[in-house]
Amino acid sequence: MKWTIEYSLSAQRQIKKLSKPIADRIWRYLTEVVAVADDPRSLSQAEPLHGGDYRGLYRFRIAKDYRIICDIRDQQIKILVIKIGHRRQVYHR
Repeated sequence: MKWTIEYSLSAQRQIKKLSKPIADRIWRYLTEVVAVADDPRSLSQAEPLHGGDYRGLYRFRIAKDYRIICDIRDQQIKILVIKIGHRRQVYHR
């Protein structure tokens, strides 16, 4: 199954602020691993979020220090990337 990856406006701004190697790594992971998975939730880097504003969303761990917060929409076969950033900052508003 091929999932469509869409980026929120804030995620687009956040990825532009990252260094090119990190941004490329994130983009490659989303397009080459997540988008082609039968169920993105089953990937080893996928973790459901439980607290506050992020309840029901999933996070993917990229490298040691970067996180992607996504909304996986089964009915539309779409993954909406909501936030991208360093693990220290990505969970803060």
